[in-house]
Amino acid sequence: MDAIIDSWYPGARGGKAVAEAIFGEYSPSGKLPVTFYQGTENLPEFTDYSMAHRTYRYTNENVLYPFGYGLHYGETNYDGLSVDKAESDVNEPVEVFVNVTNDSRYTVNEIVQLYIRHVDAAEYEPGYQLKGIEVVKLEPHETKKVKLTLSPRDFAVIEEDGSCVAVPGIYEISAGGQQPDDRSTKLTGKRTERIEIARCGEKTGVDY
Repeated sequence: MDAIIDSWYPGARGGKAVAEAIFGEYSPSGKLPVTFYQGTENLPEFTDYSMAHRTYRYTNENVLYPFGYGLHYGETNYDGLSVDKAESDVNEPVEVFVNVTNDSRYTVNEIVQLYIRHVDAAEYEPGYQLKGIEVVKLEPHETKKVKLTLSPRDFAVIEEDGSCVAVPGIYEISAGGQQPDDRSTKLTGKRTERIEIARCGEKTGVDY
Protein backbone atom coordinates (compact mmCIF):
# COMPACT_ATOMS: atom_id res chain seq x y z
CA MET A 1 0.00 0.00 0.00
CA ASP A 2 1.10 3.58 -0.63
CA ALA A 3 0.14 5.10 2.71
CA ILE A 4 -1.75 4.66 5.99
CA ILE A 5 -3.80 7.36 7.69
CA ASP A 6 -3.66 6.77 11.42
CA SER A 7 -6.28 9.06 12.92
CA TRP A 8 -5.89 7.74 16.49
CA TYR A 9 -8.94 8.96 18.50
CA PRO A 10 -10.23 11.85 16.38
CA GLY A 11 -13.57 12.48 18.13
CA ALA A 12 -17.03 13.08 16.68
CA ARG A 13 -15.77 15.06 13.69
CA GLY A 14 -12.92 12.70 12.92
CA GLY A 15 -14.61 11.07 9.94
CA LYS A 16 -15.02 14.43 8.20
CA ALA A 17 -11.40 15.37 8.92
CA VAL A 18 -10.12 12.07 7.48
CA ALA A 19 -12.32 12.47 4.39
CA GLU A 20 -11.01 15.99 3.80
CA ALA A 21 -7.45 14.69 3.98
CA ILE A 22 -8.17 11.82 1.58
CA PHE A 23 -9.77 14.16 -0.98
CA GLY A 24 -6.93 16.66 -0.75
CA GLU A 25 -8.67 19.57 0.97
CA TYR A 26 -5.59 19.82 3.18
CA SER A 27 -2.31 18.00 3.48
CA PRO A 28 -1.71 15.75 6.52
CA SER A 29 1.31 16.74 8.58
CA GLY A 30 1.47 14.52 11.66
CA LYS A 31 4.58 12.63 12.80
CA LEU A 32 4.67 9.45 14.85
CA PRO A 33 5.19 10.09 18.59
CA VAL A 34 6.07 6.41 19.13
CA THR A 35 8.01 3.62 17.41
CA PHE A 36 6.12 0.86 15.62
CA TYR A 37 8.18 -2.34 15.78
CA GLN A 38 8.13 -5.13 13.19
CA GLY A 39 7.30 -7.61 15.95
CA THR A 40 7.76 -8.42 19.60
CA GLU A 41 10.18 -11.30 19.20
CA ASN A 42 13.27 -9.07 19.38
CA LEU A 43 12.06 -6.81 22.18
CA PRO A 44 13.52 -7.19 25.70
CA GLU A 45 11.62 -9.16 28.31
CA PHE A 46 9.00 -7.17 30.22
CA THR A 47 10.97 -7.76 33.42
CA ASP A 48 14.12 -6.23 31.87
CA TYR A 49 14.15 -2.60 33.03
CA SER A 50 17.20 -1.46 31.07
CA MET A 51 16.72 0.98 28.18
CA ALA A 52 18.72 -1.15 25.73
CA HIS A 53 16.73 -1.87 22.53
CA ARG A 54 13.87 0.35 23.67
CA THR A 55 12.57 3.55 22.03
CA TYR A 56 14.17 5.36 19.10
CA ARG A 57 16.99 6.63 21.35
CA TYR A 58 18.37 3.19 22.16
CA THR A 59 17.65 1.02 19.12
CA ASN A 60 17.85 1.09 15.35
CA GLU A 61 16.71 -2.50 14.88
CA ASN A 62 13.37 -4.25 14.40
CA VAL A 63 11.66 -0.97 13.42
CA LEU A 64 8.72 -0.89 11.02
CA TYR A 65 7.66 2.76 11.27
CA PRO A 66 10.09 4.99 13.20
CA PHE A 67 9.45 7.70 15.75
CA GLY A 68 9.15 11.03 13.90
CA TYR A 69 8.01 9.45 10.62
CA GLY A 70 5.07 10.84 8.68
CA LEU A 71 4.05 11.82 5.16
CA HIS A 72 2.23 14.70 3.52
CA TYR A 73 1.20 15.48 -0.05
CA GLY A 74 4.07 17.87 -0.65
CA GLU A 75 7.76 17.47 -1.43
CA THR A 76 9.96 19.28 1.05
CA ASN A 77 13.73 19.55 0.90
CA TYR A 78 16.36 20.83 3.31
CA ASP A 79 19.71 22.53 2.76
CA GLY A 80 22.12 25.04 4.25
CA LEU A 81 22.33 23.56 7.75
CA SER A 82 24.62 25.77 9.85
CA VAL A 83 25.30 26.89 13.44
CA ASP A 84 26.26 30.21 14.95
CA LYS A 85 29.47 28.69 16.35
CA ALA A 86 31.13 25.40 15.44
CA GLU A 87 32.97 25.34 18.79
CA SER A 88 31.38 26.39 22.06
CA ASP A 89 31.63 25.93 25.81
CA VAL A 90 29.39 23.33 27.47
CA ASN A 91 27.59 26.18 29.27
CA GLU A 92 26.71 28.08 26.08
CA PRO A 93 23.62 27.69 23.86
CA VAL A 94 23.95 26.93 20.15
CA GLU A 95 21.74 28.44 17.45
CA VAL A 96 20.97 26.17 14.49
CA PHE A 97 19.77 27.33 11.06
CA VAL A 98 18.38 25.35 8.12
CA ASN A 99 16.53 26.18 4.89
CA VAL A 100 13.29 24.33 4.15
CA THR A 101 11.74 24.39 0.66
CA ASN A 102 8.33 23.20 -0.46
CA ASP A 103 8.95 21.83 -3.97
CA SER A 104 5.32 20.99 -4.68
CA ARG A 105 1.98 22.52 -5.62
CA TYR A 106 0.45 21.86 -2.19
CA THR A 107 0.48 24.08 0.88
CA VAL A 108 2.07 22.05 3.68
CA ASN A 109 2.83 22.31 7.36
CA GLU A 110 6.34 20.87 7.63
CA ILE A 111 7.48 19.55 11.01
CA VAL A 112 11.17 20.43 11.26
CA GLN A 113 12.90 17.99 13.61
CA LEU A 114 16.27 18.68 15.24
CA TYR A 115 18.28 15.77 16.67
CA ILE A 116 21.69 15.54 18.33
CA ARG A 117 24.05 12.63 18.96
CA HIS A 118 27.23 12.47 21.05
CA VAL A 119 29.76 11.00 18.59
CA ASP A 120 32.03 9.48 21.26
CA ALA A 121 29.20 8.46 23.57
CA ALA A 122 29.63 6.10 26.49
CA GLU A 123 27.79 2.80 26.28
CA TYR A 124 24.97 3.98 28.56
CA GLU A 125 24.32 7.19 26.59
CA PRO A 126 21.46 7.35 24.09
CA GLY A 127 21.90 7.66 20.33
CA TYR A 128 20.06 10.38 18.43
CA GLN A 129 17.77 12.49 20.61
CA LEU A 130 15.02 14.85 19.48
CA LYS A 131 15.87 18.30 20.87
CA GLY A 132 13.80 20.71 18.82
CA ILE A 133 10.65 20.99 16.70
CA GLU A 134 9.35 23.82 14.58
CA VAL A 135 6.10 23.75 12.59
CA VAL A 136 6.58 25.72 9.37
CA LYS A 137 3.75 26.57 6.97
CA LEU A 138 5.04 26.58 3.40
CA GLU A 139 3.17 27.74 0.35
CA PRO A 140 3.96 26.02 -2.98
CA HIS A 141 7.63 26.58 -3.95
CA GLU A 142 8.29 28.69 -0.87
CA THR A 143 11.56 28.55 1.10
CA LYS A 144 11.95 29.56 4.72
CA LYS A 145 15.00 29.76 6.96
CA VAL A 146 14.29 28.13 10.31
CA LYS A 147 16.17 28.85 13.55
CA LEU A 148 16.21 26.53 16.54
CA THR A 149 18.22 26.96 19.74
CA LEU A 150 19.97 24.18 21.64
CA SER A 151 20.47 24.90 25.35
CA PRO A 152 23.26 23.47 27.52
CA ARG A 153 20.66 21.08 28.99
CA ASP A 154 20.03 19.66 25.51
CA PHE A 155 23.60 18.31 25.49
CA ALA A 156 23.33 16.81 28.97
CA VAL A 157 23.13 13.12 29.82
CA ILE A 158 22.10 11.22 32.93
CA GLU A 159 25.17 9.50 34.36
CA GLU A 160 24.99 6.03 35.87
CA ASP A 161 24.99 7.61 39.35
CA GLY A 162 21.87 9.61 38.44
CA SER A 163 23.56 13.00 38.03
CA CYS A 164 22.66 15.25 35.09
CA VAL A 165 25.77 16.64 33.40
CA ALA A 166 26.64 18.54 30.22
CA VAL A 167 29.38 16.51 28.54
CA PRO A 168 32.10 17.98 26.30
CA GLY A 169 32.93 16.33 22.99
CA ILE A 170 31.94 16.15 19.33
CA TYR A 171 28.20 16.22 18.60
CA GLU A 172 26.38 15.55 15.36
CA ILE A 173 23.38 17.77 14.70
CA SER A 174 20.70 16.57 12.31
CA ALA A 175 17.82 18.58 10.82
CA GLY A 176 15.04 17.32 8.58
CA GLY A 177 11.48 16.09 8.40
CA GLN A 178 12.37 12.80 10.10
CA GLN A 179 14.90 11.27 12.45
CA PRO A 180 18.33 10.45 10.98
CA ASP A 181 17.97 6.66 11.02
CA ASP A 182 18.35 4.13 8.21
CA ARG A 183 14.72 3.03 8.30
CA SER A 184 13.38 6.58 7.87
CA THR A 185 15.77 7.09 4.96
CA LYS A 186 14.54 3.90 3.31
CA LEU A 187 10.88 4.87 3.76
CA THR A 188 11.22 8.46 2.53
CA GLY A 189 14.18 8.25 0.16
CA LYS A 190 15.66 11.26 1.95
CA ARG A 191 18.59 11.87 4.32
CA THR A 192 18.60 14.58 6.93
CA GLU A 193 21.05 17.46 6.84
CA ARG A 194 23.93 16.89 9.28
CA ILE A 195 26.80 18.85 10.78
CA GLU A 196 29.28 18.29 13.60
CA ILE A 197 30.16 20.75 16.36
CA ALA A 198 32.57 20.70 19.30
CA ARG A 199 31.52 21.29 22.91
CA CYS A 200 34.48 22.33 25.06
CA GLY A 201 35.27 22.48 28.75
CA GLU A 202 34.71 20.10 31.64
CA LYS A 203 31.75 17.97 32.60
CA THR A 204 29.31 20.34 34.27
CA GLY A 205 26.26 19.58 36.35
CA VAL A 206 23.00 21.09 35.04
CA ASP A 207 19.43 21.18 36.32
CA TYR A 208 17.10 18.39 35.35
